[in-house]
Amino acid sequence: MSAQDVNEEALAALQRLADALSNLDDGGIDTANPIRLSHWRDLTDDVKAAYKMLDEGAELVRATSTKYTLVGKISMEDGKKLATDLRRGCELVGTGAVLLHAPNSGCARSTRTHAKKSARAVVASTIHLINGFLDRTAFTENVGAQRTGAVWSICDAVAKVPRGNRSAMRRDLLTWAGECNDTMQEFAAIVKLGPVRGGAATDGAGPSWDDFCETETGTGDQYTHGEIGVVEACLALIKCSRGAIGACLKAAEAAGDEVARYNDSKENDGSEIEERKTAVLRWIQELHDSARTLGDGVTDLGCLLYPPLELLGRRSISDASGDKIKSELAIQLERQRDAVLAVTVAILDASPNGKEIIPIPEEVSDISSKLVTACGKRFNEAKAAMKAIA
Repeated sequence: MSAQDVNEEALAALQRLADALSNLDDGGIDTANPIRLSHWRDLTDDVKAAYKMLDEGAELVRATSTKYTLVGKISMEDGKKLATDLRRGCELVGTGAVLLHAPNSGCARSTRTHAKKSARAVVASTIHLINGFLDRTAFTENVGAQRTGAVWSICDAVAKVPRGNRSAMRRDLLTWAGECNDTMQEFAAIVKLGPVRGGAATDGAGPSWDDFCETETGTGDQYTHGEIGVVEACLALIKCSRGAIGACLKAAEAAGDEVARYNDSKENDGSEIEERKTAVLRWIQELHDSARTLGDGVTDLGCLLYPPLELLGRRSISDASGDKIKSELAIQLERQRDAVLAVTVAILDASPNGKEIIPIPEEVSDISSKLVTACGKRFNEAKAAMKAIA
């Protein structure tokens, strides 16, 4: 086969692999085959083998990409085997991701998602590199080197993929907590500017380029006096969301301690111990699913807080009803309140099988109780502030 044929064959195989990876089911509470965790801190042999494939495949792709680029610049014919090695490395990475998605792997949604994202990135960057030699763009200036550098960066990131359920789920929880902080800081800066003043230009012109460069918010948009009250209440609810995520993090650790205790148990009735462990692992998964809804909700709520606020719901022309329609902001506020309550109530009632109680630390239970009260109060404040200016 010619070098052109070998590269095209490798590219076609990688594109099929990319499609297969994109169709992997990360799993969730609404899927036909909900995830069942089988481990928490300790990794099973199958999971360890899957991560080994990810690492070895990424290392092979990284090392081969350099040779492929250097040789390809001189002679495409001499680089035929290297294209096959790139394909083999990507297939190793893809196989590792597929194994972590297997129902019997016991991997959580977070574990699967991180592995899938990393594997898809490796395959996509390799496809981009091979394409560069097929369409000859790799021979233009430093394009080949740049694409090789991208492959290196993505392959190096495979080593940083969180390993196992505990690490992956903690990574997500900490990410969502960080998003809460970022959202609060962004909109607190706008609130700090104070209410918009009168006397704005009435010639219909928008903000000038100088306005964009010199103001903290870019466009110079500010809230009205009434809107500030709404936003402050919303930010307080986001603060409650961050507190609930923190409580979830500590509660999951306490539940993980129970799993470890069951693993080390010397009791005779192994089936009962296994049943208890399974119930606790299921509780951790369900708690984390609730925290995912909470974390995603912070982003959705933040998108609705840019000035000016939309406080009136939209009605279809064909809708003749005289009932008031809730705005998207009002609807999202209700969802966020419910999401905070779902997490905190689950922590306060930590009895996965209706019998055994997970020993949640007292400080976590106290925080959860306070968050239930604070969440309702902040929601009512936001609702009252919206009603006052709607």
